[in-house]
Amino acid sequence: MDALQMFLLRHQALHASLATRLFSDLTDEQVRQRPNEQLNSIAWIVWHAARAEDFAVNRVVTDGKQVLDQTEWPTRLNIARRDIATGMNDDEVAEFSANVNIAALQAYCEAVGQRTREVVQHFQPADLDAEVDAEHVQQAFAEKGAVTEAGAWVSRVFEKRIKGDVLAQIALTHTATHFGEALTTRALLGHRGR
Repeated sequence: MDALQMFLLRHQALHASLATRLFSDLTDEQVRQRPNEQLNSIAWIVWHAARAEDFAVNRVVTDGKQVLDQTEWPTRLNIARRDIATGMNDDEVAEFSANVNIAALQAYCEAVGQRTREVVQHFQPADLDAEVDAEHVQQAFAEKGAVTEAGAWVSRVFEKRIKGDVLAQIALTHTATHFGEALTTRALLGHRGR
């Protein structure tokens, strides 16, 4: 098994777990709840993980269009935001959690995962060693709405990185970390994780 096959296998399993384990037995209102004002809702956590993956894979690793750029997504999600949610304050998290369409959020997350796997399926093993173009990263982060002012520091994460590292960090490690956070949030809200 090569690195691309390993990535695809782990990524598929991670997104399948997210879809089945995270939302099972929860109402939309439970997905919107925050254990306290300093903690995020499951809705916000999933949004952040999916947005980061969508942006990093489709704008940083490749020069493609994000899933969110498809015209129906902002309307379906009932949101006006485009940023990856890094740097949102507590009021913004509360507003986002209250307004996002939960079924559409799940569908968006699934669509992002599918797009990531489509991108990676077209890679050759040597593509993983290619350095992410610094000018391209600057252009992606300069796009209106990519990040909040408070989240602008994120662009430095991608400096002098290879594509395989970005894919592994954002589409696997970052998403898995937030999946664990969301399972902890479930438990804090009194819902057993599976």
